[in-house]
Amino acid sequence: MNRFRRGVVAGLVSVSAALAAVAATGGAPGAAGAAPATCTPDRQLAAADAYITALGDRTTAGAVPFARDAVRYENGLQTGFSGEQMRRDLDLHIQYSVMTAPRVLSRTVGAHGDPDVLAYRFVVPVVIGGAHIVDAPTDETFRIPRSTCLIQRIDARITLAPV
Repeated sequence: MNRFRRGVVAGLVSVSAALAAVAATGGAPGAAGAAPATCTPDRQLAAADAYITALGDRTTAGAVPFARDAVRYENGLQTGFSGEQMRRDLDLHIQYSVMTAPRVLSRTVGAHGDPDVLAYRFVVPVVIGGAHIVDAPTDETFRIPRSTCLIQRIDARITLAPV
């Protein structure tokens, strides 16, 4: 998809998200950033699933519910410094352009006895020039507070496995 079309899609997703936020808050001024009425485990899973989906489909990056001050660590190195930067990276950064749809192997809400932590295990196929080069088995924990239902922190442990 060319850059113009991606921009249009991202704009439409942003407008849709803004309208949904206004509808959910009854249009109250300043309420768009307010916590959702109920952040259930299903909504936490949906937030993390949106991120996993965006790894393989860059057109959905605008729908990932990051907190403004979200951070991401990959194998101990900080690679994400804000929700907006991570959303842009998902949409435009070359590292994500070689990934195809991840295969989720497991997902758990309340990992480590904390209701705000979700643990995922998935495999990301890496394809370059149409050739499946390597798989990237990944263990990822998400901190998605029940108070906001926004992704606050991601810790990823990524390995590589030949195909």
